[in-house]
Amino acid sequence: MTLLFVFIAAFLITAPLVVLYTAGYRLNLENGHIVRTGLFSVTSIPKDANILVDGDERDSTPGFVKNLIPRDYRVLIQKDGYHDWTKTLPIYSHETTFVEDVTLFLDNEPTNLISADIASSTIGPDQSTLAYITTSASWIELWTHIIETSEQSLLYRISGTNTDAIDITWSADGDRILIEQDQGLSGSFTVIERSGLNPIELDDISERPITAAWWHPTDPLALLFTTTRGTFVYRLLSDTVNEIYPEPTLATLIEGQPVIIEQNDGSVSVFRYVDEQASLLAYLASGTYELLGAAEPLLLLHETQHDKLILIDTSQDDQPILLSVDGKGAEWAPDDSGRLLYWSDFEVHVYDPETYSDELLTRIGEPTQTATWHPEGNAILVSRANTIEAVELDWRDQRNIIELATGTNISTLWVTQNGRVAYFVGEVTPDRGLFKLELQRR
Repeated sequence: MTLLFVFIAAFLITAPLVVLYTAGYRLNLENGHIVRTGLFSVTSIPKDANILVDGDERDSTPGFVKNLIPRDYRVLIQKDGYHDWTKTLPIYSHETTFVEDVTLFLDNEPTNLISADIASSTIGPDQSTLAYITTSASWIELWTHIIETSEQSLLYRISGTNTDAIDITWSADGDRILIEQDQGLSGSFTVIERSGLNPIELDDISERPITAAWWHPTDPLALLFTTTRGTFVYRLLSDTVNEIYPEPTLATLIEGQPVIIEQNDGSVSVFRYVDEQASLLAYLASGTYELLGAAEPLLLLHETQHDKLILIDTSQDDQPILLSVDGKGAEWAPDDSGRLLYWSDFEVHVYDPETYSDELLTRIGEPTQTATWHPEGNAILVSRANTIEAVELDWRDQRNIIELATGTNISTLWVTQNGRVAYFVGEVTPDRGLFKLELQRR
């Protein structure tokens, strides 16, 4: 009978403990209390990386680390050949702490694809073709390089050696290039297909000399230009020219209606036309402005003298200016989030027009050359004069900033759509030109 009572007593004691243990409760040895545990849910790109928690290997990605007593833990994600990712994160009772889509980057060296002294360069909107300016003897040459096939083509050449006097910009679809040769008060403007075919001299379509020309930010078949008599749009498909404003000024078309950026005495007026009626949107500081790409009805302007960025919602009459900041470049997120990555010399930010939030990602002492999104949308790459770094967007604990490559005069940085390769123009001793940097194995 005594033995039966012992078994009954043991059962009454252990059964609740088993139930509690199964339900995720554990004894916290620090305070002697029984607490309900939490867990980490961890995924990474690429997967099959090791998950270590406080130095102990627990699982591989994608995976869970369960039954953790609530407190802070050091999480380390490792994969052979890749830079480590680490962060201190909290576990809360009966909650999951997510460590999602951590982007891991290969630890390797860039390889040289084009050996050339590239004066300036620009990647097409579809990131398939690089256009670059170089010199040969007494010629300035425009070349294209198709990334997938490594095919190079000499597209255009002019006599001279001053590469600062020539500028190149892509159409919105990347099918054509606008070539501008600075000739003092006016310029020479040529449109050429990226295949090198069907060049168009813009002076042939205008009765007066053209003083400035630029692509429509979203319409690849619309080119805007000014003469001393006004501002015009040239439509390549129909080969027609229409005046959109009777004065020479920066302008564009948004939802088919003119939007004018006009220099006044001491300020700049931005206004739109609706049913031929002008409506003032904003006054801006005096300066030299250029258009950057933005989905309609947004208007993104870059003031080039002082490096300012202004984002305007042209559909809003009340407070249409969404953003007015220091900035020398910007790039929209590759996903559908509508986020805008922008950078000044010493800061990199992400702005979200939906929430009106402006998040500082990094502040540094060395000027930023350019920045670009990683296609997964949870990290960016930043090029400075001598380095390329990956900066994660996860703000918890501290952002992981990883140096990926070193060199000099690094510029024109972009990442392929699958996120596996980055390309950049610069110098990695002893080579100069275009470089390929693998970010992830195939």
